[in-house]
Amino acid sequence: MRSDSRRWTGRAAPGERSSECANRPYRNRTLRWWLVGVVVLAIGLAVLQVWQDIGLNFGALVIAGLSAASGRSPFARAKYRDYDEFEKQALMQAHHRAYSTMMALTLTAMGWCAFASHYGWPMPRQFSDWATWAAALLVIGTNLPVLLAEFAIPFPDQEDAT
Repeated sequence: MRSDSRRWTGRAAPGERSSECANRPYRNRTLRWWLVGVVVLAIGLAVLQVWQDIGLNFGALVIAGLSAASGRSPFARAKYRDYDEFEKQALMQAHHRAYSTMMALTLTAMGWCAFASHYGWPMPRQFSDWATWAAALLVIGTNLPVLLAEFAIPFPDQEDAT
């Protein structure tokens, strides 16, 4: 089973422009790398906030501002009934993997706190630290399914795109 990826680019061949393609937003190739950067930056700010206080909720505000990146993807905006079977399966797998990753991150963070309290390692102590961790988990949780779907559903070949 193969996805008709022209639906997600908005670049159908001349004369083939269907109403289904006209309703699809343009899919940007750089968005997937932007989402990778958002997830990495969210994790980095959450870790940095614990080791060095970077200001009252500065990290949380930056992370919350970056969370809007997933809204630029057509996989975050389209209705579920608009997908074909390949896309539905890819989205379900993306959400399953994102959920598993979120549980692993949450368990890692709580495990770190358990060991850090015993051994005196750095851990969240102030409200801003916990708010940054919560915002980071929120951003990762909202962006990760879209990120995984962006990588799972391929772009069209160059000859199909023109």
